[in-house]
Amino acid sequence: MKMIVKKERLIELVCHEDWRVRRASAEALEEFFPGSDNVIKHLLQAIDTFRHKEYILSPAVRIKHFTPTEKDLKEILRLFIELEPETGDQSANLKWHLQNSLLESPFQLLEKNYNLLASNEKLLEIYEIVKNREQVKYLEADILWDELVELCNRYRNKKMERDDSSYCGLLVKSLSQKQKGEKIKHKVIMYLSQDTDVNYHLELFLVELAGNLKLRETVPYLFRILIDSDFRDLVRSSCSISLGQIGTPEVVEKIGSLYRSYKDLKNVLAETFKYIPYDYSEEMAVQLLKSETDPETGTFLAGALCDIFSIKSSDMIIDIIRKKQYDPSIMGLLDYLIPVYVYHNKTIDNLAELERREREFQDERLDTHPLFKLRKHPKLSKDHDEIEDEESDSFDEDDIEDIEDSRERKKVMPMSRIPSKKRNKSKKKKKKSRKR
Repeated sequence: MKMIVKKERLIELVCHEDWRVRRASAEALEEFFPGSDNVIKHLLQAIDTFRHKEYILSPAVRIKHFTPTEKDLKEILRLFIELEPETGDQSANLKWHLQNSLLESPFQLLEKNYNLLASNEKLLEIYEIVKNREQVKYLEADILWDELVELCNRYRNKKMERDDSSYCGLLVKSLSQKQKGEKIKHKVIMYLSQDTDVNYHLELFLVELAGNLKLRETVPYLFRILIDSDFRDLVRSSCSISLGQIGTPEVVEKIGSLYRSYKDLKNVLAETFKYIPYDYSEEMAVQLLKSETDPETGTFLAGALCDIFSIKSSDMIIDIIRKKQYDPSIMGLLDYLIPVYVYHNKTIDNLAELERREREFQDERLDTHPLFKLRKHPKLSKDHDEIEDEESDSFDEDDIEDIEDSRERKKVMPMSRIPSKKRNKSKKKKKKSRKR
């Protein structure tokens, strides 16, 4: 079992001149090495170096996933204060993500540097929020569990309010600490093992918790939930991520088995490989890509292999690009393949020709695929509009969301926040059959 991605190499590439390489390396650091130290300073260096150019948000978005030193914190505060008088979408977005990173900073570190926060109203608000959150971290595991269950039961069969959903996320994060997780992992396993009378919200949070704690015992249940889910269910994506976090050879073997048996699961199973940067995962994904004939699923497989910097698949992916055997409405494959070659210190032959082919292919799709046209020219969401007013609005913890420039967003599949009718019916049928 060999990890095919190295943290040191990714750190080297965070400040690369090509925005695609910066984006890919920052995403991989977040995905494969969360919580690492000695990463934030390189992300901040990338922001400082390229902050007046396009495609700079990717490093800023990911700062919050790593452990800051005192020097890192001071640099974040310096950059935040420098950005305050600046106007424009890019500066507003950068400030937004720097605020998010401060919210994830250890309270002890903020407390130690309180004098640096005291002169700025927004920074003081962040300090108070982190202080309040700190109280949750010190609650006993059983108390955290009971709060999570009680809150999810309150919203049974209806949409959860945003502030309560955020609080549940904080409870899950606290339970994801190793010592607390050990005390409640048997409850997670027991709840996920049942397939009747399911509370969708609780199931969703426990699926996430199973991945955070890397609970191998939950693997069969995660696959069952994945199979039962509808493509619009958020829990389907959550199962994929958690299975990827657990990422054992047994998980990969099961993915290969289901991939051949469940046509409607192919895309989400293909995506799961992107969370498992190991040689056995690469081998399975390459094997499946060789025999895949569907352009859409092939795109997800190729993208996942690029996300784990697979050089073994590179020739195959170039062939797919040349033959236009992929779906450019999902992603531009060349943008994801170039970082793979840079990572391995290799160059792509006839790159200009490949880029021309991909542009032509995308233009062809613009004429026949209206959804792709919307994707290339996205309308700003309400959140994007609101962020421009951040200068005048007071900072609210509930308003914090990860807002990336649309050109830097990860590849995602359509999901909804409420369980589908299909899945509800499936659960009810199972429940009735059990009673008989």
